[in-house]
Amino acid sequence: MNLKNNWLTRNFASASKVLNGRVMGVLLLAAVMGFSDVKAQGNDDEEWRNPTNYGLKMGMALNSFIPGELVNPTPSMGFMAGLYFEKPDKRKSKWGWQTGLDLRLRGGKFNNATADSVANSAYTRISMVTLDMPLMGQYRLSRSGDEKRKNIVFGVQPSLILSSRVYQGRNYQPIYRDEYLQTWPNLGFRKVDLLGVVGYQFRGYSAGYQVNLKASILDMNPGGNFKLPETDKDGNPFGLYPATGTGKFIGTWSLEFCLVF
Repeated sequence: MNLKNNWLTRNFASASKVLNGRVMGVLLLAAVMGFSDVKAQGNDDEEWRNPTNYGLKMGMALNSFIPGELVNPTPSMGFMAGLYFEKPDKRKSKWGWQTGLDLRLRGGKFNNATADSVANSAYTRISMVTLDMPLMGQYRLSRSGDEKRKNIVFGVQPSLILSSRVYQGRNYQPIYRDEYLQTWPNLGFRKVDLLGVVGYQFRGYSAGYQVNLKASILDMNPGGNFKLPETDKDGNPFGLYPATGTGKFIGTWSLEFCLVF
């Protein structure tokens, strides 16, 4: 009986240590998360004395090209995710600023495959993957100290084009579909796009949303020399339609909705 009691005592003690360790770990994690949440999202007087917010954002957008060098553009759906850092307005000021780092899938479609004679050779979609760093000012519309903040945001968004691809035909076939993805060259856009941004932001205690309208400020057609690819690596012509190389303006626009946490 003593042996059995000793065995139970030892195992109970070991289990208690493990359980206590796990409980302490959970409590510590909860405390850290709670502190982070208060620091990142709180709107009490302490935050107003030293207001700083940071967190995550993700959303979707309608994206398209501005008519010019690329003709008959139509909107397409895109997606984004990123981090933000915000310095809200202090109690006696309505002004603040925000920045961040975002990854976006954007571009646009083109209504060029309307006639059967050119349906297979028409360019119908261009996709881009970009790394963006918005530089935004903000102006508070809500009253000082309100838990729910409403802001007008405005600024510019430098956008590094990491990848750009063109597709043809009504089924959006990549023109380099017979080659390895790693060998697909980027299109001849300016490597860094610059967009003007204006929008509206709502921030509650722990989450909010932002709606932005964006449009290119710089011409993405450097030197007016942009042309869509005409041949593959073996010199076989793609015959893309309509023809490019007219030297006209290339730009993009987007209407974006994102959640902020």
